[in-house]
Amino acid sequence: MKHAFTYSLLRYHHDVWLGESLNIGILLHAPSIGYVGFKYRQMNGRLTDAFPDLDRAALRSDLQNMGTQVSTRFDPRRKTWLDNENTDAGLPDARAIANRLMPIDDSALQWSPQSFGVTTNPEREIENLMHRFVMRYDPASDVPRRTSDDVWKPIREQLAEQDVAQYLEPKTVGSGLRAVKFDHSYRNGIIHAVTPLSFDLTTAEGIVDKSSDWLGKLKRVSSDDFHVYFVTGAPVNPDLMDAYDVAYQILRRDAGSNVMVRDESEADEVVDTVADIIHRSERNKTGRLQPH
Repeated sequence: MKHAFTYSLLRYHHDVWLGESLNIGILLHAPSIGYVGFKYRQMNGRLTDAFPDLDRAALRSDLQNMGTQVSTRFDPRRKTWLDNENTDAGLPDARAIANRLMPIDDSALQWSPQSFGVTTNPEREIENLMHRFVMRYDPASDVPRRTSDDVWKPIREQLAEQDVAQYLEPKTVGSGLRAVKFDHSYRNGIIHAVTPLSFDLTTAEGIVDKSSDWLGKLKRVSSDDFHVYFVTGAPVNPDLMDAYDVAYQILRRDAGSNVMVRDESEADEVVDTVADIIHRSERNKTGRLQPH
């Protein structure tokens, strides 16, 4: 399902009069699902190279304070921003929230005009926008990478909502040099393994190779005794999306009939499938779903 969102970039003006500035953060608001995200860059790399006399401690403190306000002032259940008296401040979009975080003045930190978009995954969208507008020209070593654990976190939350996350545990398929370990698995005669895969790598070759490596692992333990449910996470660098599409299609085409492959934007399909398997299996064992 797609959700409308608004966002505003945070710019650091080192010298307001000279017009020297760099994008250093972004605030994104998706009101329909009660999401407000704020991300900012670290005090290194291109920022300190451009402005060696930057007061890093003061800027870091300002950014951390804004991050704290986002986490404490926004109530996702009520989908609203709370003022100092914990009453609804009625802020409709990203720019309105941004102005609450930092009112318009002549300081070094300024918000950009507001922009709009739609997304199926606001958390992934803010990562993509962060790379596009803030981190794009940073050296590769300065850009944080999303790990498979990052991909797994929202999946686990969805499984927990369906009261089945506690049934998943590490299982190994095969033995010896052919063994493959799956960290989030359930056995009901066969193994059902939910496997997050982050493709947020630095090169197109590395992305395609990771897909091929997993095909090799699956072929080593080819069997009807396990099903794998891959949830893939795309790279935040939009220049690598073509390679991700190739890697994704390789897995979908060649992994076999016992493998489901879905992008993380479609993770709910994997969650629903696995949750249904666990619910039915546990009911068959005891007549009702038991706490694990």
